[in-house]
Amino acid sequence: MTIKPEIIKLTNGITLLFDKTDSFFSSAVRMQFNFGSQNEKPEHYGIAHFIEHMMFKGTQKRTSKQIMEELDLLAADINAFTGKETTTYTLNIVNKYVFEGLEILCDMLSNSTFALEEVEKERNVIIQEIYECIDDPEEFLNDNFIDVCYANEPIGHNILGTLETVSSISQADLIHYKSEYYTSQNIVIAISGNIDKEKLVDFLNANLILPNKPLKTAPVSQFKSGNMALQRELEQYHFIISFPSVNLFDKDYYKASIMSMILGSSMSSRLFMQVREQKGLCYSIGAYISSFLSSGMLSISSSTSKDKLQESIDEIISVINSMQSITEYELNKIKTHFSVFFMTSLDSVSTRANYFLSQFIKNKYIPSFDEIAKEIESITIKDIEEIAKKTFNNSNIAFGIIGNKAPDKLYDKLKNIKLN
Repeated sequence: MTIKPEIIKLTNGITLLFDKTDSFFSSAVRMQFNFGSQNEKPEHYGIAHFIEHMMFKGTQKRTSKQIMEELDLLAADINAFTGKETTTYTLNIVNKYVFEGLEILCDMLSNSTFALEEVEKERNVIIQEIYECIDDPEEFLNDNFIDVCYANEPIGHNILGTLETVSSISQADLIHYKSEYYTSQNIVIAISGNIDKEKLVDFLNANLILPNKPLKTAPVSQFKSGNMALQRELEQYHFIISFPSVNLFDKDYYKASIMSMILGSSMSSRLFMQVREQKGLCYSIGAYISSFLSSGMLSISSSTSKDKLQESIDEIISVINSMQSITEYELNKIKTHFSVFFMTSLDSVSTRANYFLSQFIKNKYIPSFDEIAKEIESITIKDIEEIAKKTFNNSNIAFGIIGNKAPDKLYDKLKNIKLN
């Protein structure tokens, strides 16, 4: 299957991935800047997320209220999110109104004013968002655990920032960072829909006006070992165990992904079957890979009561040790999952745009479904067993837990994991 978007360079240097689709009634727009929390100075932690909020707070010709009202009139679904390495703006809209919706989004990204009154109002909104995360123990653990895995590294801090940094970020700081990172060389656009290509290209050339500055080099981060215990009166312990894993460009990316799926990505995975179904030690448990540009980690997360904590950790270690031997059935099951995922990526304009954007960021081109399927099909049991040994035969382990005083020596027990 050779479905690929056309890669177009706009006159101002912006990269556009255009996926012409005739069979959908709506279009999906994704505008992604290579700017996230990793690009922030310590005194400005949270500024990438702050800027994302400010994009909705008024332009030279629209107030924040007008932006929302006009989008509502178009029945448009607009959103944005900030990550460690990127900030992404999304727009889903029926084809009839696609250019009206695009004009509003381009106006937001090109002409936001960052009015001082709006900055102060949004500062308090973000502070409330931080408080909300503090009150959620699982969220609080995740936000703080990244500081352990990447201590003193560019991605090793909370995307939201801290109460102190968000309180001190100035209007001038916001404008400066926006001018440095919201540039024509620092954005990739993916659009999937039944849209006239020439009209779209002309429209974006005329309406998306960004500074033309050289592409900034992405900082490098390295996974680190560590142990963190947060004290809070809770009915359960929430915990995360992490190991160094593949970055986005690693040749073993798909091998590691398949291995983590066998370990803990579904209700038939090893972790779920043994720790929950057979032993009844938890409600939820899973394994997942977080891959960044220069680093990555495989994490196992769960929660359980105090009387089941030690046994839960023991069972998780048992499952990890079992990963030295993989069955043909498990491998083929996950290969089927991948195949279905790629096929269903064609089922909506949103999944198409998301898929093409992620593949371009990962590969710097768009591989065909056939190319990826061939690579996945070539993966063997031996490949998965070797990547498991590479991942888990490593004392470079991070452990984080929140709850009442955690038992001692859990971290030492985890550091002794070794596959034969």
